Amino acid sequence: MLKFEATSIAIFSLGLLVGSLCKKSQRGALLVGLISASVLNKLLRDTLFAKRKKAPRTKKGFDESIPKPRIVIAASGSVATVKVPQLALALAKEVGGEEQVKVVVTSSARRMLALCARYDSNMWRKFCESRIEVLEDDDEWNGYDNLRTDKVVHIELRRWADCLLLAPCSANTIGKVALGLSDNLVTCIARAWDPAKTILVAPAMNTIMWEHPATCSHLKRLEEWGYRVIPPATKILACNEKGAGALAEVDEIVAQTKMAMNNDRLLRLNESGTGNWTSLGYDVWKG
Repeated sequence: MLKFEATSIAIFSLGLLVGSLCKKSQRGALLVGLISASVLNKLLRDTLFAKRKKAPRTKKGFDESIPKPRIVIAASGSVATVKVPQLALALAKEVGGEEQVKVVVTSSARRMLALCARYDSNMWRKFCESRIEVLEDDDEWNGYDNLRTDKVVHIELRRWADCLLLAPCSANTIGKVALGLSDNLVTCIARAWDPAKTILVAPAMNTIMWEHPATCSHLKRLEEWGYRVIPPATKILACNEKGAGALAEVDEIVAQTKMAMNNDRLLRLNESGTGNWTSLGYDVWKG
């Protein structure tokens, strides 16, 4: 495990020295030190994430020979993203194979995921050694070369998976999904999701954000669309406030996901997904 704190302090001290040698003011030297430490920490997080991340798959679809059920965990910007490795490994064990689980992260979740190396170094090591693939926005956009043959990642993930689990799901991402916005890989998958397949959301946010009327309104809308909501836990949060809003315990998320996959309607009206919203009674705009 890389020693973030020790290395940052060393670079910070070096920044102070450089500032002094250059006859800068004390404030200028301090600024150099802070910037150096910040840049280094970003480089270290990127290095850790790069070690975990695997190659993009825009050139071909995902392996359909992998046994079912297959699960995509979609994580958004929350401190609770540090628990994603534990959640992914637990679900992989439940469904029977690490290759049956993929993790998709937003840019904010990407930063938090790498911090699992400090939060739980043993779990991070197991996650890095696993066959669980991690994808991000760059996999959606940066791999395109031939628009006729290269695959669209969020569509390929929809085709490949039987279950989409939005966990942890921030207030921001809940709002985006409820409004139909799709500005990153996570929200694109949610917008393109087949309503005949299982989809769950596990919120994670501050208590007052959880109590905000917009959260209730957005979750009711998602429930109307077939989402299953895994209620947050009540505990002392990362912000040092006590209340509802913490990500549900990993065991609870796994149990609810398993129950949803076992009990869901799995309509299979059309395996391509096309027309399934209409079959469920929702109108398509015709102008």
